[in-house]
Formats: sequence, structure tokens, C-alpha cells
Amino acid sequence: MTDYSQREMDLLTAFSERLKTKRIGAGYKSAKEFAEKYETRIGVGPGGYWRWEAAKGWPSQAQITVLADILQCAVSDLREGEQADGVNADAVEAEFHQLVQRLQRMRPNATVTVTVSYGKAA
Repeated sequence: MTDYSQREMDLLTAFSERLKTKRIGAGYKSAKEFAEKYETRIGVGPGGYWRWEAAKGWPSQAQITVLADILQCAVSDLREGEQADGVNADAVEAEFHQLVQRLQRMRPNATVTVTVSYGKAA
């Protein structure tokens, strides 16, 4: 088992509760039913999915993005990160990448160039 700090455990527990709430809200009464239906898309079977809802491990960011798509919610509805002014920067970045991927699928011949700079503006 991975050793998590208290902050990481708090985030993981909050994530697992939000994931379960969204799954139930989407009409899936059991985690097993949900995981079996979407095993190919989320990349884990019922046992792996159970770990996420039981706060025993994290899905990857790509898996969180797929889960949000399946559950028809924003990535930020599932994931919590550091916030400033009520804005979850990690979630905004993840949603931005999801939008870029959608744009690339819609316009396969387009070139998308993005520069992100972290730090104080000059």
C-alpha cells in the first residue's frame, strides 16, 4: 500500500466520495456494474475501480478525464487540487487539455500549439 500524507488521504477520500456520488447519480447502483461496462474505456476492471471508490489508490489523470466523460461531468467535479480564488488550477488545466483533444478529433488536420508558463507575469 502507498503511504499517503494526511493531505493526500483527505484529497483521495474526497475524490472517492465524489466518484461514487457521480456514479450513483448516473444510474449505476453498483461499482462492479459500472466498472464492467466501462472496463475497456477506463483501463481497469472492477477490482481496480473498487480501489478508487474505496480511497485505496488514484486513477491517472487520463482515467479521470475518461470517468468525467462517462459520468457527464467536469473533471473538476471529480478532482480537487490547490485552489486560488475558488478556481481549481489542476482541473482547469485538465479540462483545457480535454478540449484540445476534442478539437484535434474534430479538426484532424489542424495544428494546435499551446504554451503554458507558470510563474509571475513580467
